[in-house]
Amino acid sequence: MSKEIILYRGPLERARLKLLITSIISRQHSNVTFVWIFPKVLDADKEKHFYDFINHFKLENVYIYRDNGLKMFKVKKEIKNFFSETNFEIAHYIGFKSYFFESCVTALKKVWYINGIPEEMILNGDTFSNRLKCFFNWFLVKIQKKPDLIVTVSQPMKEHVKRKTFDTDYFITPITVDDVTFTNSDKTKKYLTYLGSGAAWQAIDLLEQLWYEISLIDENAIFRVISRDKRCNLLAKRIPKDFCSSSDFNEVADFLSESKMGFLIRRNHIVNNVSFPTKYAEYVASGAFVALSNLEWDLNNYVKEFKTGILVNPNAPLKETAKDIVSFLESNSNESHNPNFEASTKALSNSYWVEKVGERLNELALK
Repeated sequence: MSKEIILYRGPLERARLKLLITSIISRQHSNVTFVWIFPKVLDADKEKHFYDFINHFKLENVYIYRDNGLKMFKVKKEIKNFFSETNFEIAHYIGFKSYFFESCVTALKKVWYINGIPEEMILNGDTFSNRLKCFFNWFLVKIQKKPDLIVTVSQPMKEHVKRKTFDTDYFITPITVDDVTFTNSDKTKKYLTYLGSGAAWQAIDLLEQLWYEISLIDENAIFRVISRDKRCNLLAKRIPKDFCSSSDFNEVADFLSESKMGFLIRRNHIVNNVSFPTKYAEYVASGAFVALSNLEWDLNNYVKEFKTGILVNPNAPLKETAKDIVSFLESNSNESHNPNFEASTKALSNSYWVEKVGERLNELALK
């Protein structure tokens, strides 16, 4: 029986991890070890959430290491020493910074899965310090051994990573949805919804302005925010909203099932252009149209092909955008069970992409 290892560096992103871990362990008979390199303080609550999640998978071993940046070289040495006598068939590195640890294990094949890029730091402040950190993140990756396969979430991300790092094989796997949990129920669709965090790239300030303009046009509009992030309180600055929060996917899905439109309003920036936000597929799977900024990202293709929402010009006045959205909703008021939602959801479902990723990994193993 072959041995494989997953090294994941980052906070617990359950949706993406579920897809990738399932793809890895379901392909063949393998003993899979999981190593979580956690970048912050791991308190008891976070550790419990992690084990509640990871125990659903049949993994050979699970280990946790803490890396706060300053400890990276110490952690690398610890991992390398621990696995020095183990040869793996495939080493899977999940998360951009996971590949800093490429040399820690010996494997016949190495796969790097990227969900985000270092330029996210610059969105939190375009300072010399952040630009320097971004440069060194790319540098630390590029000095590692070239992986056999890089898995990105979008075509623009593939092109960006290829320019910055390695000319190797690439495979695009978008952010998918658990279509068993997120479903288009018979609940009344009444909310204009934002689902997510208040991170800089989410452009909460733009959404707040847009929602205010919509409220001036449609006095019956009802807004809902599904978030645990206090930064999203900005969305309640000028209009009343329904705030919901939960770490339980079933509860989030229940909140989302009452949405008639979800919002993905972003600025034109490389971080957004290469991304594939989780919320798009969750909105659509729940039977909600999407108001999507017309950027250079892969999401546009899904909206155009499946007619799942409205593309809005990120450079247009927000008053004009608000009018277009209200008009779109009026024209599609009875379309919550549009079969296009089901088709789009199927194209982004976990089950579909688990099979696709598994097939690609099997091809790699046979090379």
